[in-house]
Order: sequence, then structure tokens, then C-alpha cells
Amino acid sequence: MKLLYVLIILTINYLLVKGYGESDKDDYPNHFERESHNLINLVRMFPQQYVYSYMKGWENLGVMFSQYKATFPVYYDNSVNRIARYHSYDMGANNYFGHGDRNSQSASDRIQRAVPCSTYNSENIAAGKSTGIDTNNQLICDDPQFGNYCTPDGSGHDGHRKNIMNPDLKLMGVGYWYASNSAYKYYWTQDFTGCTSNLPTNPIYSGYHTFYNSNNPLFVLSYYSNSLSTPAMYIVFVSGSVENVVPMRRTYGNDKFAVYTYSPSTHTPCGKYFFATTTENHKTYRYPETGYLQIAKDLDSCKSWSY
Repeated sequence: MKLLYVLIILTINYLLVKGYGESDKDDYPNHFERESHNLINLVRMFPQQYVYSYMKGWENLGVMFSQYKATFPVYYDNSVNRIARYHSYDMGANNYFGHGDRNSQSASDRIQRAVPCSTYNSENIAAGKSTGIDTNNQLICDDPQFGNYCTPDGSGHDGHRKNIMNPDLKLMGVGYWYASNSAYKYYWTQDFTGCTSNLPTNPIYSGYHTFYNSNNPLFVLSYYSNSLSTPAMYIVFVSGSVENVVPMRRTYGNDKFAVYTYSPSTHTPCGKYFFATTTENHKTYRYPETGYLQIAKDLDSCKSWSY
């Protein structure tokens, strides 16, 4: 009954999301979940560049991404987000670590209930890391001893990396939960699905910030379109009625397949911002499509999205 209740609430709240990139009224996705998704897209699109730029301190990096090649980004899905967070909550609240939940549901069962259009699903779980980027790196490295010595592609111990780089997966949701009385404290679930029905049409697949080896945020955005070229990308900081438009740097890629970044020397905690671009056919896209992202650093300072 508990799972059925969660799924009913999941469906109701999903309908309250008005535009792609928005959080619902219960803060799905939250700061850590956005950070994880956004950086998953970066590693999918530019795996080698990601490894040597964002995995400082991890060892044996050269054995990764010989078999798993660059692929397209994935959209975020609020329904999958809810299923993923529920599983992270279940692991933390009941002090276990595994794909099967306390209701005897498998990962595939849970994901298919959330997104019935797909029977092709996969799940990553992790524990012990407190941020999205650290957890992503733990999963990418896939050290079977839970250390920082990365395992080679095709070794049989690289299943998390294989899921992350799977080109047949189109949607994902990330679930984060903190349980102070549990063994690992921090619990993470990444659920992926190959569903292609009713996908968003925004070529900005994700955009957010991370605090990587710095007290200031690094803003990262993933853009992909098979047909729409864009010459430039902007981040817009909002304070009251004032908008400060700042061009982003195309760090990797081209007009149709790119990651953009912006690294400021200072920032306003909880400051509002959004991303925008105008394609060569003069169509403007915004992310999030409604409201504003906020420069959160944790779950206590402010929410990741606001009107």
C-alpha cells in the first residue's frame, strides 16, 4: 500500500510541473539531484574531458572510456525523480543498501511503474558521498573496493559507468536522501529509462551549478539538437527587476552538440538565474522554461528553483 500511495502522489505532483527544468511544489528535483543530473550529461557528452577536469584525486583514469564513447545527453523526469528518491529514502530509513526495496519491488518494477512506456530501464545506487559530483565520480570510477582506483571498461566491475554511458537511455531521475542514524548517512539512486514518449523539446537538456574545488559556483549547461544550431549561450542573473546577461564559454563541442560553462569570481548565495539562447532560426529557448534556478549549496540555504 505504501508504494501505491507514493505512486499516486507522484502522478498528481508531476502534473503540477508547468515547464521543463522546473521543480514541483515538494522540491523535486532538489539541489543535489540537479547537480548529479547536470554532470551526468557532461560526462555522457564529453567523457574524456570530464575525467581529466573533474576527477582530480581519482586514480587509474586512463582505463576508462575506451569502450564507452560519447553519447547524447538525457532529459530529466520528475516522475522518475520521485521513484529514485523514494528508494534512497527506503535504503536510509531501513538501513540497507541494495536495488530491491522493502516492498519486494525490483528497480525495473519501480521505474516501469513511474514511466510505463518503457521496459528498458537501469539503476545505479551509491552511498557515503555528500554531493552530486562526488557521487557521480564514485559511480564512474566503479572501484569494486569502494576506493578511488578506477576499474577498466569491460572489466565486469564497470556496470555503473556502463549505465551512465548507455546511448539507449533517454530519461533519468536522481534521488538523494540523508539518514543520520544509518550506516552510510548519504544515499543515492540514479534511475534511467529508454522511454521516448512525450520527451521535452528543449535543446537545453540541463543546466545548473556545482561547487568543485572552489568557494564559487561553476555553471555548466548541456545543449544538443539534431537540427538547431545556436551561436551563443547566456546565463542571466536576476535581482529584482534587474537582469545581468553574461555570455557563457563554449568549453566543448560545436553549434549543435556542446557544453557551456561560466566561472565567476564571486557570487550571491541563493541568487536567481536562468539560461537562454536564440538559435539560428530565431527561436529562443530558456532553461528552466519557467521560474529561476537559485545558487544553492545545500538543502538548507535555499531551494534549487523558485518562481
